[in-house]
Amino acid sequence: MFEDPTTLAAVAASTGFIIGYGLKTVIVNRKAPRKGRSFTAKQLERWHCKKKWADILLRKDKMQYAESEMVLLNQEKARENKKRTTLFAERDEAISMLNDIRQQVKDAKSEMEEKAVLQGVGNVAASLSSIRRRLDGVSNTFVTHHQRVSFIEFVLRDDSMPDIIEGMDMIDLHGVIEQNAGFSIQMTESELKAMGSARSIAELKSALGV
Repeated sequence: MFEDPTTLAAVAASTGFIIGYGLKTVIVNRKAPRKGRSFTAKQLERWHCKKKWADILLRKDKMQYAESEMVLLNQEKARENKKRTTLFAERDEAISMLNDIRQQVKDAKSEMEEKAVLQGVGNVAASLSSIRRRLDGVSNTFVTHHQRVSFIEFVLRDDSMPDIIEGMDMIDLHGVIEQNAGFSIQMTESELKAMGSARSIAELKSALGV
């Protein structure tokens, strides 16, 4: 049966098609990202990680790339630390100016002089507001730094994708922040109460002539 030229041609054509299709499939699959190996945009957004890390597990130079990203993260934190130190110095200077104004008001000999001195409070308040907003930016960087470093550390440990997802989801940063804020407020309130009531403080200031 297979000696017939037409049959042989058909078999050869079919075999060639099957082999060609198989080779094409292998090549395409090698070039295409493996399913389930890329992090989604929502996952990276939830973890405050960089979008460019979506295919980090697919990189041939995964370890070297992760190490370079860790260096960049640490450099970013160092810059923010320096910025924070500068902002604290600016804040202290503004508070010193506010204390100077307070003293000048106390020393004022007339209502006009007192009002003239108080006009400077606006500038100090504006400076403190700007400093606060910039410090908020520093705080935000530190928050994202924690999560980003954790992500890169998972990669450097060569953890699997499911393990990385589980590990990142366990970092309940919002819960930590809320809990810390709660303890901070409670501690501050407790300290203020221990220092005396508003009435006793007012009486003390009156006795001291402040």
